[in-house]
Amino acid sequence: MRHHGFHLLVSLIVLDGAGAAQVTAHVPENIRLAVIDAIASVLPFPLAAEDGTPVDGSAVSRWLLQPAAPDAAPLILTIVANPPNAETQDQAARDMADIQQAVLAAERRAQDEYDARVTSRDRAVRYAPMTGVSLDDEGAAGDRADWRAQMIVEVRAVGTERAFSVPGGDSPRVTTDASGAGATVRIAEREYLVDEPGGATRHYRPEEARLYIGRAQLPHVREDTGDVHHVVVRGSSSNDAPPAIEITLRGNASLVQAVVEQATWTSVLKLRAEPR
Repeated sequence: MRHHGFHLLVSLIVLDGAGAAQVTAHVPENIRLAVIDAIASVLPFPLAAEDGTPVDGSAVSRWLLQPAAPDAAPLILTIVANPPNAETQDQAARDMADIQQAVLAAERRAQDEYDARVTSRDRAVRYAPMTGVSLDDEGAAGDRADWRAQMIVEVRAVGTERAFSVPGGDSPRVTTDASGAGATVRIAEREYLVDEPGGATRHYRPEEARLYIGRAQLPHVREDTGDVHHVVVRGSSSNDAPPAIEITLRGNASLVQAVVEQATWTSVLKLRAEPR
């Protein structure tokens, strides 16, 4: 097998039998490992230690494979940016500049609020609680930096129905292909506003793709008047058919794109079809 550290990655995940049962949840272990194998074939990166640093100490690879903890289900794998890599450090510097700009903007808003209250003749305005500045003011910039430095992989069994919602931005896009995934839901990264007591705050949602393997209907997307998109996927209602598998990729857009375009899921599909 050509991908670095994969055998060690698998051994770390299945080392503890009790933990493995928690990781797989309702997804059989052989399918979970087949998913990891398919992704590692596309992203053949070195293995990361628990603290996110490279096991081999090398700064060459931009990304690292990090196995999930036994109690982290449905999470099975995270691709993390390699801290000593030069490109990683350059990106971190750019992200920090964006975060600083977000904090400076929050400070200016807080100063404007203070100035308005000092000059107001309305006692209710003058003595109302100040919004101030907090770590939350990193806002979307901080979330964007965190998510662009990783990609998480989760695996779930669909059962009879799987539903989730996506706020703001473009509608999720449903596609079909011949890679073994019956359907894929692509959700572009986006920023959106949430009304909160102190005013509307901007949030960031990373790039995401959800792939469905097995007997599941084509995902249905419905939109409501609140700029929220609702996605519903219905699995097989037959007790004899194994449930479809949902593979979620979330984080760095380039990594998500690579897996969606290059990974093949025929081995996973074959395992789903085998008699139980």
